[in-house]
Amino acid sequence: MQARLTDLANDPRLIRAAEVIIEQGSCMVSKPVRAGMTTSTVKACERKGLPLLVLAPTRRILKETVVNAAC
Repeated sequence: MQARLTDLANDPRLIRAAEVIIEQGSCMVSKPVRAGMTTSTVKACERKGLPLLVLAPTRRILKETVVNAAC
């Protein structure tokens, strides 16, 4: 059974994994759909006070996923 977005949004393991990735510097990530990476990366950057550029295929993703992750 696939986890819901809300289940992945606050998973400390995913947020820590995102922190490890962003500690390496600028990077590009290719990932499966609904893996929790966008939300985790937003939260990790917010914790570290780092700027983040998110490129998304739709405005809906930016509005719902990215904005909600930052709240």
